[in-house]
Order: sequence, then C-alpha cells, then structure tokens
Amino acid sequence: MLANNPSSAHSARRMVQLSAIGADAQSNSRYAKTKAEGEAGLLAAWPNATILRPSLVFGAGDGFFNRFAGMAMTAPAIPVIGGGNNRIQPVYVGDVADAVINALKNDKTEGQIYELGGPEVMSFRDAMRYLLKCIHRKRLLLSVPFPIMHMAATAMRILPQPPVTNDQLKLLKTDNVVADDALTLTDLGVAPTAMDAVVPSYLERYKPGGQFNMS
Repeated sequence: MLANNPSSAHSARRMVQLSAIGADAQSNSRYAKTKAEGEAGLLAAWPNATILRPSLVFGAGDGFFNRFAGMAMTAPAIPVIGGGNNRIQPVYVGDVADAVINALKNDKTEGQIYELGGPEVMSFRDAMRYLLKCIHRKRLLLSVPFPIMHMAATAMRILPQPPVTNDQLKLLKTDNVVADDALTLTDLGVAPTAMDAVVPSYLERYKPGGQFNMS
C-alpha cells in the first residue's frame, strides 16, 4: 500500500506490505516461502517499506468463522485436522486497517516488521468450540489425522477449487501466533479488539432461528 502518489512507485514516499505470520524462506510450505520471498524482494527494492504480518483475520465477511459456522448449520460434525492443536491468534480486520494507517503516518515504522494478533491465543479446536458457543449449536469435533487429510487433499487436486490443499495442511502443522520478540499492534498504537466484541454479532444468522433468535 502506497502513501501520497499511488500512481508512481518512484514518487511515493511510503509503502506498507501486508504479508502473513509464518513467512519463512526455509518453510516447506509454498505459501510461507513465497510470502518471505515477497518481503525480501520488496525490502531489496524499497528498504524503508513497512511489513505487517497478520495472523488469521476475522470480521463480518471473513472466510474462517463464517465458513465453519455455515458448515455447522447442516453437518453433524466439524473436522478438526491433526487434532486441532495448532495455535492461532485471530486479529480483527479493523485493527489491521488501523495498523496500516498508523504505519503510513509514522516514519519510525520505516524498515520495520510488525506481527499482528488479537488478545486471544487459542488452539484451532478451541476456536471451533468458541464458534459453536456463539451460534448455540452442538456439533461433534471430529479429529482427522494429517495422513488421511493429505490423501484427501491429493485426491481433491482435480477440483477447480479444492476445499483444502496439501500446502494448507503444511501450514496447519505450525502455530500462527505473534512471536515473543516481535513488534506488535500496540507498537503501532492499536489496542487489539477482543473476538467477543465482534464475532457473536455477525454469526447471529447461523443460530437456530437465525437473526430472529432472541436468546
């Protein structure tokens, strides 16, 4: 993202790149590796750029809580890959937007990398428990071993938009949380928003009775 003149990279004064937590040139995940390569390429050409690495982003139109809430409306169980022990630190999309704006306004962020996470760190399994609590539904959390999921992902490669890929499964084997020594949202002057302040309201429609449920 450019500040000042977005039509010319040479005349723009500031740049902010949205990357992702887990960007790693040595990763066996293509996604993580290409994120790291993108960061390195940007900093080589533009050393003063600011890089923001969000964890899993949540908000009204997100593809995480909405996806699994929709599944829970009809499916008897929600698959929890590899036991769901990998940890995530969901961050509110509004906080990410504020981080971008604040980074552009503050020259002290030049050349820095920030990792963006919310106030809650939880396992994937606990995130599913939280979702089910929000939508007032009881569903079995079915643990699916990684080898079985890799076989399924390989078979689903023929689909135009497979629901899961082998590369995504590689990412699920590692935590997606802010590092202890990282610069964070608070360093950008943003107070992380708790999930309870946002998630229940936009998942209302997935409750039994939908938006007309008064419980």
